[in-house]
Amino acid sequence: LMCTAPPTSQQGEVSLTLTGHGMNISAEAVRYMYDSAMTVFALEPSFGIRGVHNVVTVIGENFVESESLACRFGAVKAAAQLISNDRVLCYVPLEWAGSSVVEVSINGMDFTMDGVVLSCREPPTISSFWPQVVVAGSKRIITIHGGPFAHETAHLCVFGREPPVAAHVANVHQLECASSTFSAGNVSVAVAVDGVISEPSRLLLQVVPRWQV
Repeated sequence: LMCTAPPTSQQGEVSLTLTGHGMNISAEAVRYMYDSAMTVFALEPSFGIRGVHNVVTVIGENFVESESLACRFGAVKAAAQLISNDRVLCYVPLEWAGSSVVEVSINGMDFTMDGVVLSCREPPTISSFWPQVVVAGSKRIITIHGGPFAHETAHLCVFGREPPVAAHVANVHQLECASSTFSAGNVSVAVAVDGVISEPSRLLLQVVPRWQV
């Protein structure tokens, strides 16, 4: 049996009974809760990377704890976690593959209808970088070509197992990073965008000893 709850402007519990032909069928009333209407204002970040495990913070109001708390990306439901009454974490499903509206529900059925869109971006790639050879123990600016790179997002360069370093976005297809003082050997090069790391470049950064220079 499915019932449609009538709209109300009042928040709080009401009694719910089942009736038929003017008579109560249920033995006793159950409690039904009306919460304040939730609203979605914005998403952080406002985009996701295709094919990776994205996590998005939904910013809004009147969010409450519920076992049935859920997000919806287009028509696909996803797990959610309450952070505060104005923040919910949404775990973007891997099958998400395009820009879509993100809504929130506390019962898994009735979702907000605010139309805030999570845009979809392709993961960044590296086509080349320069220089491809550096001297051990020295620092150089490494220019990475590929993309897409965006000025409004945080980019990091990842050299081998070294801690990531901040990158400067020169344009949509070019990054600039200061290399670490590597030891001699070959070093992989990758890019991280908002914590999502790209596939390392097939090219390796060659670090040569000083005595070879």
